[in-house]
Amino acid sequence: MQVDLRVGKIRKRQVAKTALLDAVIWYWLHQMSYESLFTQQTNGLPVPSLISALVTAITGVVVLLAKWDRIPVAFRMVAPPLASFSALLLFLSGMALPQVETLEGASLVLLAFSILACQILRIENLAKCDDVKTLTMALFGSLLLYYVISFVLLMLSYAVYGAFVVLSPLVLLVGARTPLPPTERTGRVSRKAFLSTPNLLVILFGVASGFVMLIGDISSAGTLGDLLTAPSPSYLLMLLLYMDLGVIVSFGLRFRKAMYFVVMNMAWTLGALLGSLLLRLIPAVPDYLPAVVSVAIVASFFLFQSTWLEAPKQVVSLSGAAQGLAQAKGLSKRETEVVLLLLEGRSLRYIQSALFISEGTARTHVKRIYAKLEVHSKQQLIDFFKENA
Repeated sequence: MQVDLRVGKIRKRQVAKTALLDAVIWYWLHQMSYESLFTQQTNGLPVPSLISALVTAITGVVVLLAKWDRIPVAFRMVAPPLASFSALLLFLSGMALPQVETLEGASLVLLAFSILACQILRIENLAKCDDVKTLTMALFGSLLLYYVISFVLLMLSYAVYGAFVVLSPLVLLVGARTPLPPTERTGRVSRKAFLSTPNLLVILFGVASGFVMLIGDISSAGTLGDLLTAPSPSYLLMLLLYMDLGVIVSFGLRFRKAMYFVVMNMAWTLGALLGSLLLRLIPAVPDYLPAVVSVAIVASFFLFQSTWLEAPKQVVSLSGAAQGLAQAKGLSKRETEVVLLLLEGRSLRYIQSALFISEGTARTHVKRIYAKLEVHSKQQLIDFFKENA
């Protein structure tokens, strides 16, 4: 399963399952990343931005060099227990145990990695939705459940609350052995696709989210009276829309999914670093700035809705129509892959690199395609598909 931009039917069962899992891990991420009852009572603090940035950068470089598309099963099976263990270390640190205090530095690094890993797995879980409406409903359901979980845990004892936080990452083991399907085409990302408006909006949303996190007061509610104000609803809504947009664009523009999920987190980390730099330069940042940024981002999401949704839709529609026409004309699977690249204006050198074939083989495929479609140039090929697809 993957996000289908053309499907409009809401799958209620999938909405409920995705929303519940996402709400639990979202709650855990917020308790561990920001000031909360958990970090206050355990004598801990949110992971310093520098440590988080270093861990994100190192992990990101590894994933990008490995060119991950699907997240390996081993990563999905190991990361949740590791996240629970890091939360347990933080919990034990509040008991002033000497054995734990000596591992404080290592536990912060472990926690930073766990937060990043769970964030990536969270996005993967959302990406298992079948279509845009199901994904969006699941995210809004997650937001509602986030408040329900917060309300219930504030009424229970700290022991129950602490146990819930420690065990929460284990929900990511549900469906951990069921990876996302591979991206249809995983060649190099074109400059046009990378600089497309939907992708730039994702990066902008990520930077803004990290920025607001650093300069704003987004601590978790400590009492029932703070439930609707801590953290700011506008910040939670901004994060929700960021997840929605990122998943849609990653599928719509055919990016390698695991790599793209890491890039989303790197954008968020960049925003946090910019926020940290601003606080150093201007300690007295206006209190209204985080709210202004959050509201502006949420508003831009809806203002640019046609851009971020319709552009990927066009990619999907053209690709699907071209594939159907190619099959009808008797093109092989490999020849169809070559056609799709030619329709994007790719050169033979690029096709050779993207499909891991020799230049001679690429030329042979092109000659056969021209013969089967009765065209004699790339422009005639493009015109043929524009007229018939």
